[in-house]
Amino acid sequence: MSRPLREILADAEGRAETYTDDFVAAIHEAAHAYIAKALGVGVDWVDLIQTGDRQGVTRLRQSEAPHWADEFHIILAGPIAESLLGDPEEQTALAMHYRGDMDNLRRVLREAGEDPWSPRVVSLIDETRAMVKSNWPMIEKIARLLLREGCLYEEDIEAAMGSAP
Repeated sequence: MSRPLREILADAEGRAETYTDDFVAAIHEAAHAYIAKALGVGVDWVDLIQTGDRQGVTRLRQSEAPHWADEFHIILAGPIAESLLGDPEEQTALAMHYRGDMDNLRRVLREAGEDPWSPRVVSLIDETRAMVKSNWPMIEKIARLLLREGCLYEEDIEAAMGSAP
């Protein structure tokens, strides 16, 4: 098991919950996968592959090119989910993965001809944050399943989404 990444207060009694790099990676990938499915984009699989600087990967169905705004939501969902666990600056083990998502976001905006500071993009960021927060129990459920299984396919994600968190 990975060393603890950080601790945050879990309840009013001061009990701390420790998150491992593996759990943070699972939350990150589960958010990508959940938001993709919620937006109607197919997910081939999600895996906690740990090679080089990658902690995990979510593969979207290649035959379905999402609208740039949907792709933006899907990519940003991972870093937002991570940030909800605590300070993203502390995530040294996942920093390269995080930068990869940021590079992909810049690519999406460049290809769409969108200014990263435009009101439309700021609105998309707020929408993504709201989607992740409002679906947190399901994202966490998928993350825990991913931790247990190591790899999930679209039917696994759909089955988890079809049942209560």
